[in-house]
Amino acid sequence: MMNKLLELLVSLSFAGSTVVIFIFLLQCLLPEVFPTKWRYGLSKMAAAFYLIPIVLGIQLISPLFTFHTTTTVPNVNEVPSTVQPALPGSFPESHPEPFTPEVFMPEPTLSTTVALSFICLWAIGVIVFASWQTYCYRRFLKNLEHTRTTVSLNSEAATQLLSIKEALDLKSNVRLAYSSAIRSPVLVGLWKPTIYLPQENIANVDMGMVIRHELIHLKRKDLWVKAFLLGASAIHWFNPLVHMLRKDIHTWSELSCDAEVVKEMSYAERKRYGETILNVMAGSRNLPVQFCVSLSGDGKQLKRRLTFMLNSKKLKKKTLYLTIAAISLIAVVSTSAAAWASNNTPKIAANEKSHSASQGNHEVKLTVEKEPEQSKLLSSSENGKVKLYETNDGVIVDINGDQKEFGWKVLDGVSKPWVYNVDLTGDGKEEAFIILVTGHGTELDTNEAHIVNGDDLSEIKIQSVEEILADLDTEVSQKGDDLLIKAKAQGKEYKFSKKVSELALMHNSDGQYENKLTFGNVILNYVKDQKLTVDIVGNVIPVHGVLPDPVCTVHVTYKYDQTQNEFVADQIQITPE
Repeated sequence: MMNKLLELLVSLSFAGSTVVIFIFLLQCLLPEVFPTKWRYGLSKMAAAFYLIPIVLGIQLISPLFTFHTTTTVPNVNEVPSTVQPALPGSFPESHPEPFTPEVFMPEPTLSTTVALSFICLWAIGVIVFASWQTYCYRRFLKNLEHTRTTVSLNSEAATQLLSIKEALDLKSNVRLAYSSAIRSPVLVGLWKPTIYLPQENIANVDMGMVIRHELIHLKRKDLWVKAFLLGASAIHWFNPLVHMLRKDIHTWSELSCDAEVVKEMSYAERKRYGETILNVMAGSRNLPVQFCVSLSGDGKQLKRRLTFMLNSKKLKKKTLYLTIAAISLIAVVSTSAAAWASNNTPKIAANEKSHSASQGNHEVKLTVEKEPEQSKLLSSSENGKVKLYETNDGVIVDINGDQKEFGWKVLDGVSKPWVYNVDLTGDGKEEAFIILVTGHGTELDTNEAHIVNGDDLSEIKIQSVEEILADLDTEVSQKGDDLLIKAKAQGKEYKFSKKVSELALMHNSDGQYENKLTFGNVILNYVKDQKLTVDIVGNVIPVHGVLPDPVCTVHVTYKYDQTQNEFVADQIQITPE
């Protein structure tokens, strides 16, 4: 869980910061090229990248595009109709080549103590930042409420509000009020938006332009944009770029709103609008702009704001194409940065494990940090997300840095384990799929499959071969040189015959065979079409012979039973050799 949280936090911070860096580069290199509306859109995109886990989205949808291509899973195009006796050193063609370990480069890791300290510090920062901003917001609202007076329905402001709402096709219920606590018009309130007008300093203000400005903010949901950005600032309080973005998004919110207000105005009307901004500018000091939107603004930006407003022009096609290309490039680079950060986030070492040792009448509890020795790496998935380490007591499975020990045995002198990262449960999340060789030699070739949940590292049960074969009825009868074989699986009967004289190992017998098929010497697990599959060879056994003769293969396809959290047999087919 800590690995996931750390990975998510780092990837979000990298993605959002990449957009912010591009924003400032564009501001320095091409300050007048991009229109204010698109420039504001870039700032909103940065806020979105700080909040939306793009990497998780990619991980969820990637199986939809790779369903029919199994580059990380052993796959067979056709179900084999013949299983040949396994000879020493051989392995079925449907399985991958034996794994050859390469030189393993250790990943950067953090100890559990350091990681936990960092996460606790981050959580404290989030709580402190969010608590302070909530306190300031409530204090601001309380101050407005205490100084609030109603606006007459017959006033110019109320009349303008109704007409402009209708012109903008705005359905929201907007309240109008005076307040002596402010000296500039402001819009506040996410669920109950209210336009507060100052009781003074409005003599030379065009009320229609003021109302239109605030209603356009409301229609574009700029207050919600600021609220979400405050949430991003709380999560990434340690990142200075997110705090720079808050100031930047306020600036471009006002500039783009100005452009929207004046787009249909004549030059004379624009000058009148500029005079209205100048008249309310004196009352804008100490206004908590993170909680509201206002016609007024920072005096330092006044010249820039008036210039943009007076020179607002229709967007040219060339500029439009350049803007779309730039935004697309920034989105791609930021997504790539998030993916890179996710893959390169230091992993948290395994949890500490306690060991007890008895010394006389006293028990001494030793705590040691359990980490796999890097030289004991047995195998890893192609994408590197799943690794398998060997220990004295079994193996350690590592999934994205989270580790758990299992008592599975790895045989010496056989093919190395195969490790894959694939979605077998169909929930869009990948599991660790591990195949271990359990037997190899003359007429012996068996392996076992293990599936580990990628979230909590619990092993998902697989219905055993023994349970499946217990429901399989077989019969072997002999008429002269013919062996008549009958089998019944899932209500379907199979009948075929074999010539005793054609059996590969007939020299081991006197021509007499047991009346039932035997299984167990060849059991091969693999994945086909995203389904767990096992091939089990059926044999006839000579009464006085030594080795079994393979005559058929039982193909079992599993399905995942979510209620039992188990893979159970779904389809069983029998094909003769």
